[in-house]
Amino acid sequence: MAQNQRSKQARQYFEEGYGCAQAVLGTFAEDYGLSRSLAFKLTRHMGAGFMYEGGICGALAGAFMVYGLAYNAEIAEDELGKEIVYNLSMKHKEAFKQAFGGTNCREILGHDLSNPEEMEILRQKNLFHTLCPIFVEKSTELVEQNLIKNFQNHE
Repeated sequence: MAQNQRSKQARQYFEEGYGCAQAVLGTFAEDYGLSRSLAFKLTRHMGAGFMYEGGICGALAGAFMVYGLAYNAEIAEDELGKEIVYNLSMKHKEAFKQAFGGTNCREILGHDLSNPEEMEILRQKNLFHTLCPIFVEKSTELVEQNLIKNFQNHE
């Protein structure tokens, strides 16, 4: 799947009602032997900063899971794989933070999602539908860029 197609696919998943983490992980899951259905199930609770707590954006959490899938995180003794996953995740997190001013839903949406009154304001402003698709697309693009660059650096 071409680079722009992946970010469009992730956005489409989000617009169909899947959460940010579901959209990002679901876009890459089958490339690494994980069914899309299982990817969606595993990340269902990550919406709105993990269960409406306003914590880490699901678009980041989903991306970090992709890096784990891509670099054999199932082997505990694989220190190189662990280092690559950590480095890619940190690079991704910093680029996301630079683009949006933070990494938590509370920061990037500008509201405390655990506060019912602020959640209502967020919904009235339609921020889940105007900002979150942008976060999903950007995170998906960053995954692709990082995986391509890392692969090229290790050829």
